[in-house]
Amino acid sequence: MPDARTTALDDRVLATLREHGPASPLELGLALGLDRYPVREALERLRRRGLARPVGVTGAGRTWGITSPLRIWEATPAS
Repeated sequence: MPDARTTALDDRVLATLREHGPASPLELGLALGLDRYPVREALERLRRRGLARPVGVTGAGRTWGITSPLRIWEATPAS
């Protein structure tokens, strides 16, 4: 069972996706002042709840020195 802090993070990530549109975990982390790893975990929880979904991967210009592509996520229309 998630604690209140986890739920609050999920809510912040979802609100950021709704406000700014599709983004990678890295972009979301930068916007929220967090590392991309807890953001990625929050996105997976949101995906399991049907509130967010991956819609693509980053291109070469969006990786900020990260060598592997990052998933781009969006809030689902029903969320």
